[in-house]
Amino acid sequence: GSDTAGMGGKAGPYRLDRGHDVHQISDEAKKNVSKEAAEAAKKMGKEAFEKRLKEIEMGDEDYALYKKLLGTIEPEINTMRGILRRVEAASRERVWLKGTEGEIDDNKIVDAKAGETTVFRRRADKKPQPGVQIKPKRLVFLFDVSASMYRFNGLDGRLRCSMEC
Repeated sequence: GSDTAGMGGKAGPYRLDRGHDVHQISDEAKKNVSKEAAEAAKKMGKEAFEKRLKEIEMGDEDYALYKKLLGTIEPEINTMRGILRRVEAASRERVWLKGTEGEIDDNKIVDAKAGETTVFRRRADKKPQPGVQIKPKRLVFLFDVSASMYRFNGLDGRLRCSMEC
């Protein structure tokens, strides 16, 4: 729509998170989108969406089920994204190392006057904790696709729970 960051001026169908160039326009220009242009952009978006569904071999019913399942677990997805962002940020965290080189630590000025030699500090990458895996992790998912998953779903919801995972 015309109120979102799009590509191609007013009512552009593409978004920031897809790697396209962004063109900012004024709020007044956004309000002056013709009905024809808005409908054309909406049509382009719908065609691109249908093309993508066809590429991944997903029908309308499959997409409706996907949206339903996504809606039930979206808060957990957002929580997991936040956790992963914090872990990634912590892995790049830098710390102050105390020692005999670097810049003088303001809190150690009196110690320096008294003859202490380890009054300097410098920034360095945080060393990983012992036992923490640094290399990329590999996840393997195993799903039960036997007939019992469908047959007993009415009793305990096992298929629904598996699909939410």
